[in-house]
Amino acid sequence: MAPRKHEPSGQRFGRWTAISEAPKRGKSRVWNCICDCGTQKEVWLEALVSGKSTSCDCFRLERLRETLTTHGMSDAPEFQAWAQMLDRCGNPANRSFDHYGGRGISVYPAWKSSFSEFLKDMGLRPSSKHSLERNDNDGNYEPGNCRWATRLEQARNTSRTVKIECDGVFRTLAEWSYFSGLPETAIRSRLRRGWSVWRAVSHPLKLAPIENAGAENER
Repeated sequence: MAPRKHEPSGQRFGRWTAISEAPKRGKSRVWNCICDCGTQKEVWLEALVSGKSTSCDCFRLERLRETLTTHGMSDAPEFQAWAQMLDRCGNPANRSFDHYGGRGISVYPAWKSSFSEFLKDMGLRPSSKHSLERNDNDGNYEPGNCRWATRLEQARNTSRTVKIECDGVFRTLAEWSYFSGLPETAIRSRLRRGWSVWRAVSHPLKLAPIENAGAENER
């Protein structure tokens, strides 16, 4: 049997190192590769051999950051939000990567290659209390799914949010904390001790001494 052409295992292609052959996709051969940054991915053999694929995209992101730090907005919060978005979705070394790029969250192509396009679509953030937020936590960073939001607005949208009902009103723990002026930790602790929701969100942290006689210590 004649030897097969292009057996790249162990060879380097840019930042890729070919490890082993993966199952074919149709008639095309695919290789398991590992990038210098640690990302592992299946890559078309044709793309490796032709030089169309030389890394997992980390090299392009590095060059992009180097270029954009010279445009005068590298210290602007909008630029920092954009750079952090790219890092979360494209850098496996980022501590939040597993919750973003690692689970398939990607960045709109025009935003990925251009901070100016990102800024044109998103505009300047309204205040120092606003940060970049996705409307759908399982959706990508793209126009229509992103906005500048406050911490409270983000808390309402988090995938871990649980609505708590009191007298027919449904709010998150963060919202009850905001409207009652009580710390989230205090409300959560009271609910765990079996307090009613109404009492947990309306009872002050410290009662007057005459009323506190014999009452349980809440602090």
